[in-house]
Amino acid sequence: MVLDAVTLRNLEIFESRGEKSKNTLFGLLDETVTGMGSRLLRQWISRPSLKRAEIQTRLAAVTELSDPILREKLRYLLKQVSDLERLIGRLNLGLRRLETSLLSAVRSDRLRRSIRFWLMLSRCCSRFLPKMSLNFPRSAT
Repeated sequence: MVLDAVTLRNLEIFESRGEKSKNTLFGLLDETVTGMGSRLLRQWISRPSLKRAEIQTRLAAVTELSDPILREKLRYLLKQVSDLERLIGRLNLGLRRLETSLLSAVRSDRLRRSIRFWLMLSRCCSRFLPKMSLNFPRSAT
């Protein structure tokens, strides 16, 4: 199911008629620590699933994350990961500045560290992450 722009605006899902973005459903729910997480949450809210299995999988993940120790460990690991989704997007678009960005990331060890933390994160989430369908939006070509 896809919610149209009028519905999203009338329900104040992403934009408030007031000035504060925290007065929206998204502003209330978004406690993500990465741009990737924020974009994924935005996608899930704007395109709610109607598939029972997918909904149950997401609910199971939420149940797993009710453990405060696991949740804080995940938050720590996610804060260490660069925005890999944006980096891949730049690769797909073939931006000229990509070479400079990659050299800068490698020099500062950011990319290497992000990959290491991403692997640690995947091990930490192995109980429920493989079941989840993230459905990242594809970039337009």
